[in-house]
Amino acid sequence: MRRIAHLSDLHFGTETPAVIAELRHSVTAFAPDLVVVTGDLTQRARASQFRSAKAFLDSLEPPKLIVPGNHDIAPLYQPLRRLLQPYAHYHRFITRELDGAYYDDELLVLALSSVQPFRWKEGTISLRQLGWITEYAQRFPNQLRMLAAHHPLVQAATERQTRRLRKHEALMNVLDTADIAVCLSGHLHRSYTGLAVTPLDEAGSVLAVHASTATSTRLRGHENAYNQLVLDGPRLRVDAVGFDGKRFRQLASSTYERHAGVWRVPSGETLAEAAQHA
Repeated sequence: MRRIAHLSDLHFGTETPAVIAELRHSVTAFAPDLVVVTGDLTQRARASQFRSAKAFLDSLEPPKLIVPGNHDIAPLYQPLRRLLQPYAHYHRFITRELDGAYYDDELLVLALSSVQPFRWKEGTISLRQLGWITEYAQRFPNQLRMLAAHHPLVQAATERQTRRLRKHEALMNVLDTADIAVCLSGHLHRSYTGLAVTPLDEAGSVLAVHASTATSTRLRGHENAYNQLVLDGPRLRVDAVGFDGKRFRQLASSTYERHAGVWRVPSGETLAEAAQHA
């Protein structure tokens, strides 16, 4: 069994202290094997905001995979920094690496920077990163593979259309060949989980898991929330856990089983029952 806490869009600089404290408590109680943070750690990529983000992340004990978001690079109103040193504060306070990997006997998680410094919000995946995904998939043929990035990587059946990444078609080919099972993302400040509807070789082969903002006041009609993933053999449960004003509690739950590279709702359960599975 593996447990993953999936956090996104912390936006330090707009955080609520009470939410931060309860989030730390909730993640610690969940006792994850891995914490994945899919970008936008800060609001304006200021040193003070990165210090606060670092202090929070350092308080979480498990191994962590962290990627930047479009808010984590030098802002457009600082054009020289944006051009010459877009990741200076991110490198200084968080990590020198923009991409990262976690693996064990059961799981492979690849975290990719989808940030494009010369665009405002849109993301992209480079050809080098696509090759990197394929290389890792070949090295770890027996693990369940997950891909994490700030920008949504695939379109979920439960969510309205999102803007595609650049090199989207090439990414879809790699998802197929590398047998990526789960895509984790943020950016939209909404929680959802669903089967990907992006054209792939096999319907249901990829599960999209998206996290709302965990700590920011910049809510878009959703609670502050993060995802708890529990992988137990072929079965994966995804719980969206949200802040109700006092504590983090379960908002929604979905369960899937993967056989022969395809996710299914467990036998004997309807979609509605799966959404309430605890």
